[in-house]
Amino acid sequence: MSANETALAERLGRRNLPILCYHRVLAAPPPGGTSNIHVTREVFAAHLRQLRRRGLATITFADLAGERPVPKRPVILSFDDGYRDNYEHLLPLLDQYDARAVIFALGDRNLRSNRWDEGSGMPQAPLMSDAELRACASSGRMEIGCHGLAHRHLRDLDDGALEEELRAGKASLEAVTGRPVISFAYPWGEWSRREREAVARAGYLFGVATDHGTTIAEDRYTLARRIVFPRTSGFGFYKKTSPWYRRYRRVLGRS
Repeated sequence: MSANETALAERLGRRNLPILCYHRVLAAPPPGGTSNIHVTREVFAAHLRQLRRRGLATITFADLAGERPVPKRPVILSFDDGYRDNYEHLLPLLDQYDARAVIFALGDRNLRSNRWDEGSGMPQAPLMSDAELRACASSGRMEIGCHGLAHRHLRDLDDGALEEELRAGKASLEAVTGRPVISFAYPWGEWSRREREAVARAGYLFGVATDHGTTIAEDRYTLARRIVFPRTSGFGFYKKTSPWYRRYRRVLGRS
């Protein structure tokens, strides 16, 4: 463990920081039942109420990198891709419940929808405009992280293209928001040592995967996240935000 990882672990005061992975927040489920990357406003509001009842405080990666004390029971709520409904529905809920989140957006600002999902059965959905992304960044409720330049499979890129995907994505989002971008989410949760080292070289302070990843005490560039699905129940959400969840998954042979 590096000195930085040790310092972060000491600041957290625990080895397991729950990091959740969401995508879309909708007024109602999309027609056809083909989407598994959304929650409704009602369900997300219930998640925020549950966190508040249990005394969990929402933080961002910028909080971890800063000097302010980390709350006793922190949790990070992250949202991949930068969908417009994050601006329309998520941001008002964060205001209503005094909560915070991290949005992992795409650096290619010419992308208008989730075209990487074409052919998968997932419905196409609009992404945030520059103005909407800036509003989220300036709200004080959202940290903007990077999800790559164009949501590519990083393992398929040669070394030069990988560096461009990471550095250009970061620079583009910083130009739009006027704020440092310090966190990166691996598209599809795919990473290897090569990608992990490239993320560090590109100037990010944190990298997040999905289920198969590390704790903050092990490696801050391959952090595991717990995916929230439309079918995740209230008790399922409780499990995913509990410090014993990682051990529970290991017992079940799932990580």
